[in-house]
Amino acid sequence: MVVLDLAPGARWVADQYPHEGVDERPGNRLRIRLRVSERAWLERLLLRLGQEVEVVEGDRFLAGQAAARVLKRYRSG
Repeated sequence: MVVLDLAPGARWVADQYPHEGVDERPGNRLRIRLRVSERAWLERLLLRLGQEVEVVEGDRFLAGQAAARVLKRYRSG
């Protein structure tokens, strides 16, 4: 389970993916609870959302770690 705060530009996630619940937050943000079975899927989602998402509960460093791996691949190639 991961809890994410989504900026207005990322609200589409609540319509696109099954979730355990959504709460409205100040600033037209959403807090969404997602049950995640694959870490790689979540990493791709976080990388896609970039600055539009904040991990509230779960591995808060996941997006940064995934981004670092991607950058390392580009630098190595």
